[in-house]
Amino acid sequence: MPFGAGHCVGIPSPLEVSLTNLSLSCIFMVFTLVGNILVIMAVVVNPYKDLRSPFTLLIANLAVADFLVGALMEPLSIYIHYRESKGLSIQMAWLSQTTYFLCCTASLLSLAVLTVDRYLAITRPVWYRAEVSLKRVLLTSLATWVLSMAITSLYFLVGFVSYAFMFANVAILSTFLVFIFTYVRVFQILKEQMENLSAMEGVNAAAERRHIDREARITQTYMTVLIVFLACYVPSCIMIYLMNMCSTCSCELIHWFRDLQYILVVVNSLINPLVYAIRMPNFRRAILAMFKVSMCCHSNIVRPPEDLNASTIATQSVFITTS
Repeated sequence: MPFGAGHCVGIPSPLEVSLTNLSLSCIFMVFTLVGNILVIMAVVVNPYKDLRSPFTLLIANLAVADFLVGALMEPLSIYIHYRESKGLSIQMAWLSQTTYFLCCTASLLSLAVLTVDRYLAITRPVWYRAEVSLKRVLLTSLATWVLSMAITSLYFLVGFVSYAFMFANVAILSTFLVFIFTYVRVFQILKEQMENLSAMEGVNAAAERRHIDREARITQTYMTVLIVFLACYVPSCIMIYLMNMCSTCSCELIHWFRDLQYILVVVNSLINPLVYAIRMPNFRRAILAMFKVSMCCHSNIVRPPEDLNASTIATQSVFITTS
């Protein structure tokens, strides 16, 4: 059996497939952009200044990758599926595909960095608080994008089908390993730390207990992000397998597999902001504070009283000018 659904090369996508993905891309684009902009602003413009930590900066870096999904991938998807629905030739397909892989790779590397962050924060808390500065986190975030660009450049050597197949396998395998490591090792260390503190008393023990509780809640949020990632990428990986290896599938079904695996990846970028808002009260409080500030600024705009007619306003203007 040849690698890839070669029997469907050159077969146009059915109209209902193109229109479905076109409609979903329009809807997902709006929610993905709004949700991730709010997450980024919550970290950067937070009035309470309680979201300037290494973990939240890494979350903001993941939100940037998700934002680019809505800002670049979705408009390109709309453009491509619009042309497909009209029976026109597909242009800039390489741009859409490389953007897709760049954002996915950046998300995967961001999750890997978050894993290292959680491990160091829990196993070496004193060193973590002394050495992991915001500047170093920003440099690490920049490095994830540089590495993502370098990895994505392999697309031009092996092509879309081979790269998608390799990426899906690496993404799922590495995320499963990270999930197991975090769940087994990190939570085991947290449990041991809490047991050691249970026999201690005093102010220092209480402060350390609060610190461990906080790290546990943050780690649970990170675990939720991992679960959502797997819930979206595992079915997407299955779709890629079927798309590439099902030589007996109809071309219409192959096109559905192609679009469904893309939609599942986009859904992950849309859900992530909801995870932060549900699991982290600081994000909710920051977003509400920004809305309140926006509403207050809007209400403070000076407007002329409604009962003043145009002649009264003109008369007052003349009086002020002559005096």
